[in-house]
Amino acid sequence: MSKIALSPNASGTALFTIASPATNTDRTLTLPDEGGTLMSTAANISSSQMPSGTILQVVQTVKTDAFATQSQSFVDVTGLSVTITPSTSSNKILLTPYLTIGYYAHVDMRLARSIGGGADTVLLIGDQVGSNRTRSTWHGYATTSYNTTYDIQAVSPVYLDSPATTSAVTYKIQLAVPNSSSYWVAVGRPYSDGDAAWSGFTANTITAMEVAA
Repeated sequence: MSKIALSPNASGTALFTIASPATNTDRTLTLPDEGGTLMSTAANISSSQMPSGTILQVVQTVKTDAFATQSQSFVDVTGLSVTITPSTSSNKILLTPYLTIGYYAHVDMRLARSIGGGADTVLLIGDQVGSNRTRSTWHGYATTSYNTTYDIQAVSPVYLDSPATTSAVTYKIQLAVPNSSSYWVAVGRPYSDGDAAWSGFTANTITAMEVAA
């Protein structure tokens, strides 16, 4: 039969009391078959003690003004990036950006990251098939049935990244208009910037969540 032993600390002088609540129901507390220290409500639990899949921190950027570009190469969307510092290098970062895009003809969007202010790494892009195709996270094309002048399309790619670092990681959104520099792509507003009731402005966000490994 296993036993329970109470071991007082010879260096201490205080009295510890195990008290029962005011109840009329018998209860059994079963100790785990392992060593360790019991956590109190006053203790600070470190991220390394949290189970896999736990959300450890959430960082979000909200962009309420508009952005537009005619660039045929990818450019950063001003004000739509988020920086997060992982607790350990094994943890992952869950990205949930939300964009509202107005455009005419073709547009490409991609996710990118930089670690500690270093060079960009492009995330979640398609395979290289042919030398002329643009590799992107999302591609849009405005057809004749799509009202490009006043409509806005919502885009929300979700990606679980493994940056493998404890340095600050910055995630950003990049856009390009690949087919012609005479066209625009806009974030937070329609392709047409007319001040009318049917030409609204919208908010955009990018959220990064650290997930315990």
